[in-house]
Amino acid sequence: MTDNEIRVQVLQHVAFEAPFNIEVWAKEKGYTLSKTYLFDEPPRLPKPDAFDYLVIMGGPMGANEDKKFPWLTAEKKLIESAIAAKKKILGVCLGSQLIAQVLGANVTAHKYKEIGWFPIESVNGGTPLNGTIPSPLLVLHWHSDTFDLPQGAKLLARSSVCENQAFIWSERVLGLQFHLEVQPENVRDIVAHCRKELTEGGPFVQRAESILAESGKALSLRPVLNKVLDSFFTLEQSKKA
Repeated sequence: MTDNEIRVQVLQHVAFEAPFNIEVWAKEKGYTLSKTYLFDEPPRLPKPDAFDYLVIMGGPMGANEDKKFPWLTAEKKLIESAIAAKKKILGVCLGSQLIAQVLGANVTAHKYKEIGWFPIESVNGGTPLNGTIPSPLLVLHWHSDTFDLPQGAKLLARSSVCENQAFIWSERVLGLQFHLEVQPENVRDIVAHCRKELTEGGPFVQRAESILAESGKALSLRPVLNKVLDSFFTLEQSKKA
């Protein structure tokens, strides 16, 4: 398979949490990228044979809110089918929680909300992705839930607030609880749409002004994102070479 034959499928839950620099990366690689908007009524989910890579984005809904968002059930079935079909899968924030749940782990409300710019540290889990995430690394967080580590998964990153920040499962499934993909203008959009969560406060919830003042730090995340994506999506190819 050549690069221009690789098909990337994005599952997007809300308009303001798009793939951002993940899409830039895919286009620079010459990949074909398609988006499914779960907020469309009704959403039309693809079949696993329609894509090579699956990217699942974030959103303000919770992984357990199937009754409020009935399409979550169908989305989880698609993720399960994609895992069974041995597709490469990346989940960001809510996407990582959905993947963890499909893999049998619990997703629950965390003791603390973690919203704003906080550092993560990488964990040496003995995987080919070790070294792709600098330690410490200041990243954007926006979550109130957390997930248990799925059975067989290897932890890649943690923070002082939340132990499970990133994991890899079977070298084919990658979950990132934090946001590496944002651009400065995307940070402003997320703050604008989710400002209510900031007013509720908490010891690890920054003020909107503080988050926006640091939005330029998103520029430094793109090289890290590119390194992670390059390493993750070429794992199988490098093993076969």
